[in-house]
Amino acid sequence: MGMTIDTAITVLGMVEAHGVCIEAKDIAVDTMRKYQQIEQILDDCDLEAWEILEKIREVVEDGNNNQHN
Repeated sequence: MGMTIDTAITVLGMVEAHGVCIEAKDIAVDTMRKYQQIEQILDDCDLEAWEILEKIREVVEDGNNNQHN
């Protein structure tokens, strides 16, 4: 895989389309950002297993995820 998630988010952010394509792009970008957040949570060695699961649950349930690393 040659393209990073950050690059894909940037490229998809530049796509100008209508209707369903815009919604699909938004869902894809949101999913990629959540994936990045989950990777960061899993990399945090100071967390207990229950804390990891709680943080992942919060990321997955967050329907308005505007956080980006």
